[in-house]
Amino acid sequence: MNKNEMNLLPRRQFLQKSLQIPAAYLLGLRLPALPQRDLKPQAEVPEGTQLFTLDLETPRIIIEGDGSETDLELTSGGAFIIENGVAKTLQGSTKLDDPWYFANKDDEDLVKREMPQIVFRAVTPEISEAWANYNMEMVITPTKHVTSDSPEVDGTDGIDLFLNYHDQYNLYVAYLTKDGRMMIKRKSVPEGKTEDDAIYSLMAEKQVFDNARTYKTNDNFITPFAGATFDFNASVQNLENGSVEIILQVDIYDPEGTLTFTDRIAGLDDGSLADEDGSGLLAGKPNSNGRAGIRLDSIEAIIEKFEVTARNPFHNPGIKVQD
Repeated sequence: MNKNEMNLLPRRQFLQKSLQIPAAYLLGLRLPALPQRDLKPQAEVPEGTQLFTLDLETPRIIIEGDGSETDLELTSGGAFIIENGVAKTLQGSTKLDDPWYFANKDDEDLVKREMPQIVFRAVTPEISEAWANYNMEMVITPTKHVTSDSPEVDGTDGIDLFLNYHDQYNLYVAYLTKDGRMMIKRKSVPEGKTEDDAIYSLMAEKQVFDNARTYKTNDNFITPFAGATFDFNASVQNLENGSVEIILQVDIYDPEGTLTFTDRIAGLDDGSLADEDGSGLLAGKPNSNGRAGIRLDSIEAIIEKFEVTARNPFHNPGIKVQD
C-alpha cells in the first residue's frame, strides 16, 4: 500500500461504515476498475459525439482530492457515491469521530464542519480543459435542502453548471438559484490582478419563481417542487467574431414524471464584460475552451445523468486560452 492509499484508508473505512458500501469498492485499488476511455478531443468531430458520460453502472466512491483521467474529479464535498445506477452526495451529518468532521474542524460554521457536502464541486478530467463548443446535461433530484442561518448560505446558492472551467477563478457558471432565478455569469481574474481580485460579470438573469422568502427555512430546494427532478441542459459555443455564447435550459418533472416547468436563458461574452459590482474592472477576452462541471450549495442530491457531447464544429484551441 502506497502513501496515498494509507492516507485515504481512514476515510474509506468511514464511508464503508456510514454508507454501507462493500469494502471491495473502498480498499486498495477501488475495484472494479472503470473502463478506460479516450477523452482527448480530436481536431474536429461531428456534432453529438460523446465527450464524457458519468459511468453509473460501476459501483465506486469518488473521494475528494482523487484525480482520474476517466472519471469526475471531486474538489469539494467529501465523497461522491455511485451505486444502484445513480450517483449521490453524502447524505446527512457526519459525527465527531468521522474523518470528514475533523477535516473541517477549524471551520467556525458548524453546518460545514458536520456536512462537507454543503459545498459540492466536481469537474471533468483535466484532459478535458481543451474542450470547446459542447453541450452538457445533468438530471438531478434534490433529496434535501440544508437550511442554515450561516452567512455562507444565501439566495444565490443553488445548482450550478460549470462551462469552460480552468479553475475556481476562471469559468462560466449557468445556474438555478434557491431564490428562484436562472442566471449566467462569468468569473475571471482581470489582467494585472491576482486571484483575490477575481470578479463576477452578469451575462443573463431571469426571475422564474417567487422563492426569495423561503429558501432559508424551506425543506425543498424550490418551494413549489417537492420531490421534483431537474433536467439541466447548458451549451457553450464559440462564435465567428470571437464571442462566446452560453445557453441554459431547465426542465422540471414532478415525481410522476410529468413536465411541470421549462424555461431558458442565453448570455453572450463579447469581451466587454465588466465587474457586476461596479469596480470598473473588465473580465477580458472570452474563455474559448475549458472543462465542464457542477456545484451544489447546501443541497443533498441524487444524479441520474451527467453527460457532455460535442457541438458542431467541435475543435481544440489548445490546453490554455490563447492570448
